[in-house]
Amino acid sequence: EWVHDTSPTLADAARAAGWKVDLCPLLALPDKAVVAPRDDLGVRMLEADDARLALALAAVSAGFGGVEPGPELPDVSRDRQTIEAGQTRVAGAFTGLGQAAGALGVALGGGSHFPRGTATELVGIAVIPSARRRGLGAAIAQTLAADARAAGIETIFLSAADATVARVYERAGFVRVGTAGMATGPAA
Repeated sequence: EWVHDTSPTLADAARAAGWKVDLCPLLALPDKAVVAPRDDLGVRMLEADDARLALALAAVSAGFGGVEPGPELPDVSRDRQTIEAGQTRVAGAFTGLGQAAGALGVALGGGSHFPRGTATELVGIAVIPSARRRGLGAAIAQTLAADARAAGIETIFLSAADATVARVYERAGFVRVGTAGMATGPAA
């Protein structure tokens, strides 16, 4: 990955080497932007020991696949380790959070950010197909950004798949600052 605006020749070099290149909107949250978590839509930050972690990550995977989540849950042991180490923060969106004590709710989506010093990148924000167009993607981004700001992180950025997805993040307060380049190597 690279910032295409500062290294535009990398795209051609990667293509010449047989790599698939994607150029995507690069967005950042302005320094003075005030963000608040969106718990009104059932979005919550999840700790390593939260029973909903696997549900949220399964919903993210299903959201990127354009399908509804199945009964299988991913192995989240590595995710738990990186959360405990402070290298990953995860948010999940759920229905039914106001139900009886102990109810997990149904996972609708989620996302993560990777704090490193005073910067973090929001990644893997996805919502399952049946829950789209309700503002959950923007709410997940807002909750992750609020979590980062609460931790003292100054630079909060993300790459959007395309201009349509970028508009979702713009509703959460992000502004376009450039273009991100991403290259995927040929299959071995």
